[in-house]
Amino acid sequence: MNLLDRIRPLQLAMLAAGFFFSCESGTSSFDFDLENNTRVQLVELVLPSRSIFIDSLRTDNESRLIAGNYSDERFGSIKAEAYSEVTFVEGQIIYDTLQYDSLIVNLTIDNFLTNDPGFQASFSLHKLSEEFETSLVYLKENKMGIRAQIDSVSFPLIPTLDSQTQNVSFKANKWGRDIFTKITVDSVGQIINATVDNIALIPIEGNQTAISINLDSDSTELVLYSSYDTIAYETKFRLTSNNHSYISRVTTGNENNNMDDAAVFDMSDDSQLISSLFGVYNYVDLTPLQEFIASNKTLLINQAEINTSVQASSRDEVSEMRYYFYDEQYGFRGEGIFENAFLNAVLSNTAYLEGSSTLLVSEFNSEDEIYEQDITFFIESFANYYSEEGEFFANGLVLTPAEFVTLQESLLRNPSSTSIIIYATSIE
Repeated sequence: MNLLDRIRPLQLAMLAAGFFFSCESGTSSFDFDLENNTRVQLVELVLPSRSIFIDSLRTDNESRLIAGNYSDERFGSIKAEAYSEVTFVEGQIIYDTLQYDSLIVNLTIDNFLTNDPGFQASFSLHKLSEEFETSLVYLKENKMGIRAQIDSVSFPLIPTLDSQTQNVSFKANKWGRDIFTKITVDSVGQIINATVDNIALIPIEGNQTAISINLDSDSTELVLYSSYDTIAYETKFRLTSNNHSYISRVTTGNENNNMDDAAVFDMSDDSQLISSLFGVYNYVDLTPLQEFIASNKTLLINQAEINTSVQASSRDEVSEMRYYFYDEQYGFRGEGIFENAFLNAVLSNTAYLEGSSTLLVSEFNSEDEIYEQDITFFIESFANYYSEEGEFFANGLVLTPAEFVTLQESLLRNPSSTSIIIYATSIE
């Protein structure tokens, strides 16, 4: 019997009982009237939290690419290279009768970090010397082979305070002339092979800026212009889901100098930061939750939520958070590593009911500076497993961005950034 089979009867009983009570509370987004529901009690569990360094990072399953250089006195420096397949999307199929005019590369930059007072970013374009293997999992340390430089580009970025995206465009005519010959068509003009290249964007020596490229943006594309006589044509290409970012870290900063992978530590200034770029996440101890469940076996969990508080800062905060279970060897086991999502991460409420593996995603509330989410069915499954097995399937959580490939960073309140609020009814 799997975990879902064990927790479903109790969950369905909760639904039948109607667990959405009317309530009021100054510490929670739930709305219970505790004064008129004497059997309902509110318990706030403050969870101790520390920092955790996790060096490895999967970068091939995201909608963003990271490229560039950046240094931080606390954590060291990074160098990132972006790799992507390029494929035909739409527009004029290129024939021998057409004349090449130009290639314009358009990129949507949704975030950047820089040590350059002029906010300049400089990169070289290279073709890859190897193909993407769709069966492989690409981690940040997977550096791909490149060929000689085919083009270079330098552009300024505009500093923003509210995470506004910005679009940059540049010509790459040497590359464009090569792409001009790449689409394979049959005798009636049907496309046989739309993949035209595998490309790398690599920071030039002296570059001090790291950028995040949004691949979901309609504005991230390549546009090849060609013509016949006086008629102009456009042929559009996209960076595909066959991509990943190579990120080299030099951990010579004050906080994580040569630190072991999966090490739990305290920062020198007592701050707590989540930054996947530097491999720094937040470790949350579940001991208070375990003690509460072990000592209260006659409670029915009506509703529960998890809250993680953020300190006010000028950072571009992580927009969405996930809660993975702590693993002593790896720090946590993410997608591509775990086999049973129920035993590796906090799932959404509907996932526990439907038997899916949808992970809980907690969105950042910028007004209240908090991540908050309903975790009622997770708490029920956590307690139910302990009741049947006599042990807990998780001792801690690791808080990470929902999208690992990001330059966003969240500075958490310290100490005790995370709490679980539980509304429970005594069972007579």
